Amino acid sequence: ANKNDETCDSKVIENPCAFAGYALEWDEYTLIGTGDAHRCVEEVQRLIPHPSEADLAKLGSHVGGVEHPPIRGKFLAMSLFFFALDSLREL
Repeated sequence: ANKNDETCDSKVIENPCAFAGYALEWDEYTLIGTGDAHRCVEEVQRLIPHPSEADLAKLGSHVGGVEHPPIRGKFLAMSLFFFALDSLREL
């Protein structure tokens, strides 16, 4: 697959976040791992919004356009981690 090609005419798609050579069949496509950590970071940043500091000040307790109550006590966030990994399976 051509890295610069935005279309998906090929049935083989490179997955930079999977180990090099790892293959996975998904929805009639074959995802092939390239193990390209830098490109993986770029894809994660593209898929998960990262607002600027100025936007964060305006948003306050909004995440993804949804207002959330303030966090109290000990907090461990796992859902975004799961979402990121789940989304990367579809690259």
